Amino acid sequence: MTPTSGPMLAVLRLGFAAAMIAAFAVAISPLAMETSVNSGDKIAHVLAFYGLTLFAAVSFPRTNPIVIALSMSAFGALIELVQGLSFIGRDRDIVDWIADTAAVVAALTPLYVARWRAQPI
Repeated sequence: MTPTSGPMLAVLRLGFAAAMIAAFAVAISPLAMETSVNSGDKIAHVLAFYGLTLFAAVSFPRTNPIVIALSMSAFGALIELVQGLSFIGRDRDIVDWIADTAAVVAALTPLYVARWRAQPI
């Protein structure tokens, strides 16, 4: 059984969905704001989105990396929009979204280059 076969792919996708839900929950939690430090906050964004993006690429191996990149960047933007809602008690920060998107690009660039190089001339 290969990692991209039916049952294994279903498990990967379920795990990816759980990771996305957990990331969203942590991102909008007031507790997350209390435990973050400004410089460490950006590192946390980069690490989270780098890992989530790699998880997405493994979970959806036939999906174009550009589609994954746009989807993950949109997820980062959604988090920032929700954080800005008054009842959430967090602040929007475009720099957080930029850090998220930079991590997405860093995670997917090698995959995109590898797919590009594998295409026949």
